[in-house]
Amino acid sequence: MAIYDLGTVGVTPISVDNYYVGARDREDIFKVRIENGRALNLNLHNITSGQNATLQLYRDANGNGVWDQADQSAGPIASSGRPGSSDEAINYRGSAGTYFVRVYN
Repeated sequence: MAIYDLGTVGVTPISVDNYYVGARDREDIFKVRIENGRALNLNLHNITSGQNATLQLYRDANGNGVWDQADQSAGPIASSGRPGSSDEAINYRGSAGTYFVRVYN
């Protein structure tokens, strides 16, 4: 598992291209910060045929900026777990703060 810090969501979209999650790397976490009034639109597409990926969004439960047991225990605030290699998407508008996006296979 790797953790990627994507910074603060602004006017310019943040994109991660050529991303892989599968048999060798089953789970990754992306850390993002949003300001009040900003929407978080997450999309996972071009999933390899025969693979299945799930997208989950967590709020930093204890406000420490670190993906830890407190965040996992609080559970996801949004998720997309469509079957098979279907595209995944989450659209969320929430309060300012740090969020974690979990992608796993």
